[in-house]
Amino acid sequence: MTKRGGFTLVELVVVIAAIGILAGLAVIGISRYQADRRDAQRSASVSTVANALEQYFTENGNYPSCKAITADGATLTANTLKGLNKTALVMPGASADETNSIRCGQTLALAGDDFIEYRGDGSSDCAGAGSCSTYTLIYRNELNSTVEEVASRGLPTGNNPQPAPTPAPTTQVTDLKLGIPNLTVTANSDTQITANWTAPANASEDTTYTLVRATNNTFTTGVITTTGINSTSQVSSGLAANRAYYYKVQAVSPNDRSEFSNIASNLVTPATPTEVSATANAATQITITWQAAANATGYTVKYGLTDGADTFSVTTKTTSLPIIANITQGTQWFFKVYATANGLESIGSATVTATTPIGAPAAYTIDTSNDGLSLTGSAATAACPAGTTKYFLWKANDTTWLQGTNYVRPTYPLAYGQSVTLKSAVRCQKGSVASAYTQATNSISYTRPGMNLTLTPGEDDCRANYCGRTINANWTNICGTNAPTIKAKQLGSVATWKAASASSDSIKWKGATSPGVRVSYYEVNIGCTSSAATINVISAYKCTGCS
Repeated sequence: MTKRGGFTLVELVVVIAAIGILAGLAVIGISRYQADRRDAQRSASVSTVANALEQYFTENGNYPSCKAITADGATLTANTLKGLNKTALVMPGASADETNSIRCGQTLALAGDDFIEYRGDGSSDCAGAGSCSTYTLIYRNELNSTVEEVASRGLPTGNNPQPAPTPAPTTQVTDLKLGIPNLTVTANSDTQITANWTAPANASEDTTYTLVRATNNTFTTGVITTTGINSTSQVSSGLAANRAYYYKVQAVSPNDRSEFSNIASNLVTPATPTEVSATANAATQITITWQAAANATGYTVKYGLTDGADTFSVTTKTTSLPIIANITQGTQWFFKVYATANGLESIGSATVTATTPIGAPAAYTIDTSNDGLSLTGSAATAACPAGTTKYFLWKANDTTWLQGTNYVRPTYPLAYGQSVTLKSAVRCQKGSVASAYTQATNSISYTRPGMNLTLTPGEDDCRANYCGRTINANWTNICGTNAPTIKAKQLGSVATWKAASASSDSIKWKGATSPGVRVSYYEVNIGCTSSAATINVISAYKCTGCS
């Protein structure tokens, strides 16, 4: 018997070939497994997106436009397909930075980019920023080398993902056979409402209803959708007291759907207040009054410094309201009144205005000062409200002298020997609005010193060859000179000399043949000013020896 020492060349070739075949089969198996996982991910994602689109349709009556559906993932799930898990938007073959694999206007092929084709109804409204009445979602199946489609159903499906439905033709709204239900709602209590509606035309045993409830009449807040209702009545419990709820209902059959019904609410919007008036009854208070509005349980007064500004607001249950908060003196205010009831607010009333008066200044006194040449008065102690301006009126010797906003401290110049009495009044103003005047409680006076020249007759003097009378002159020296110049005359005779005294002088005038001589100191000039005086004297014409 012959003993073998190893494999022959043929045997080695056979073994290597077998190993190669087994390895190839393993690679093919792994590839098919990976493709199958990708296909399962695509199918689940498309099914989730389709359910979200049907929920969108239930709430809005249409499908998103191309512009809306192709937004980035964060925007799409926040504004359009609300609540959708963003991972459902990304296909297995998408790039790492892609957040939304849905594309509109681009045809999907078996080879190339991995995405979901969103095919709308073909209208320009659908292709732009409007809405679509139908859609088809198209995605890739690697194992079968096919392109799969999911068409719109026009029926709400709730929020839970469901298997992709069998494609079915979409019925346009204009071809609906079901009629439109007529909806009414009744508030059973503060927290319970019953919605009732009529069965529409062509309803059958298979017809169900979708009832949508919201907390505003545009159905964008507090939206609750109930599907598959088999009756024409639905009770909502556990509601918030004194809140408005809005309802609409849609009939649904296996192959059709109706348009949404009328919108019904449990509350009635109050009427707009009328006959609104505004009266300024104090410098910082305005009273608003109006007629009671139907269905109102309260009122809101909105006001500001411009029409429609609505900077401030205050509420009341009455139809008259004195407003003090924020009201300033000398200001025009604008007001609107809104009726309220159970969280609903009426349309605002017509705008009314009122302008507050300005209070007069409180009593004040004039402060005074003089420099020997003039008199200065000050009305600085007069006070006006913040935001208003003082307006001054001054009288000199009871005649209007100065008036305006700048005369808080005026100065009145005086001539020698001149006197003046100053009085003051102040008002407060803002724009065209002004208060009454307040008179100062005192007046101020001053007389500037003058020469005060006086002439007095002295004794007759009959001595030697002189017969005459002494005339004495006195004055106030306001210039400080000791040698004033004096001019005097008797009848037509003029004499000029320097007085020896700064404040007095004495002169003897010769007598005449008849009594009543007129003597004039017609100019006493002491440098800074001059003065004149006249006196009638009786000459000593009876003196013996006088000539």
